[in-house]
Amino acid sequence: MKRLFSLILVFLAVVGSASAQSFDRPKNEIMVSMGIATHPEIGLDFADVFLGGLVSDSDVESDGAFAITYLRNMNKTLAWGVTGSYEHLNQKLDNETFYENFLAVMPTVRAYWFRTKYFGMYSRLAAGLALNMYDTYAGKGTSSTKEDKCDAYMAFHAAPVSVELGTSKFSGFMEIGYGYQGIVNLGVKVGF
Repeated sequence: MKRLFSLILVFLAVVGSASAQSFDRPKNEIMVSMGIATHPEIGLDFADVFLGGLVSDSDVESDGAFAITYLRNMNKTLAWGVTGSYEHLNQKLDNETFYENFLAVMPTVRAYWFRTKYFGMYSRLAAGLALNMYDTYAGKGTSSTKEDKCDAYMAFHAAPVSVELGTSKFSGFMEIGYGYQGIVNLGVKVGF
């Protein structure tokens, strides 16, 4: 009985010390990513589908959303910071062409819900302001006109299921969510 008790204590001490050493995180992180199927792109596509009978077919092209995020780790689970994202869209509709640039700045929070030394799963939320700077060209040739506008919208991104693979200093990640960074968001993260 004494021997079994001693083995259990040794086992718990080894497991406890191993897990305590493997989760040290850097205080700061920079994430750089590219996302596809963003909220602005999907919104324009849905408008085309729902208004298809009222207006002629439009063509929407996106370069994807480029994003950079700074995070400050508060503890082993929670981090907060800021995300900036940029996306360029082209839309052709009848005689008009729209060139749209979406620039979003969003405070961000991330929470890990599973993590080992080389693998982690987390959720991330962001909400802030987006500027839509766009040019509209109507007509063709010398009779074309140009109109410049800038509108402000609420920007958001929710990634409930995200995975990362790598060390705490350098890792790759994939986020599945919806918002101004896309339904699928792939990137790299550097901790310092």
